[in-house]
Amino acid sequence: MIEIIINTFEIFNYSKLPASDIPIFKSTTMEDYWVVYQGSPSQLLEKNIQSGLMAECKKVCVDPAFEKNANIICLWNVESIDKKT
Repeated sequence: MIEIIINTFEIFNYSKLPASDIPIFKSTTMEDYWVVYQGSPSQLLEKNIQSGLMAECKKVCVDPAFEKNANIICLWNVESIDKKT
């Protein structure tokens, strides 16, 4: 799944920031960032998870625009999808 996301960002002119264990993508045309979180939405919403994630990202991305222009995409691996729900 992460490969699909990486390819999609590259198609839309985003580049992956180097030297980061967390996938962070920056637009090559505007001040726009995407952080890829791999886990469930409920994990991401647990206390201090988002703030910790963003604190780690700010160590890699020192651009002042990052804080205002950062988005998080949550990749949640599920075993199966029930199309009825």
